[in-house]
Amino acid sequence: RSDPRHSSAGCSLANLSPTTMPTSNSLPSLEVVTGDDAPSDVYPLGECQGDCERTSQCEDELVCYKRWEDESVPGCAGPGTTGANYCVDLPPNYLFFFKGNPPNNTLSICEGDCDIDAECIGDLVCFQRDDYEEVPLCYGDGRRNTDY
Repeated sequence: RSDPRHSSAGCSLANLSPTTMPTSNSLPSLEVVTGDDAPSDVYPLGECQGDCERTSQCEDELVCYKRWEDESVPGCAGPGTTGANYCVDLPPNYLFFFKGNPPNNTLSICEGDCDIDAECIGDLVCFQRDDYEEVPLCYGDGRRNTDY
């Protein structure tokens, strides 16, 4: 568990305020373009396209947004395919999951999965959560039972 002196922070600093999430009526729809029948030149994947396994499979500054089940995908419309991962332009303070065990002092605000405060940069703390518990100062569902 994180240090109780930092209980208002969740892989975040207590004195930061959240930013407003961008909204749009014309968000691109989630689309899985990979698979057995996909052409070999499908990579790199564009915004809201999947199923990616790593960020290097995405165009330019997009990242591979990992999902556990049917979590919402930032900047994209629709439910997508259960468990599929999509390339996205990640907004500030949106929960983001990195697979594996992070080295100490590498996770930034709203990034996970952390187990101890030392894995977070500077004065950030690891917010231990259950299921899809809200992480202070962060947006999105993140991955179920993942700590940020």
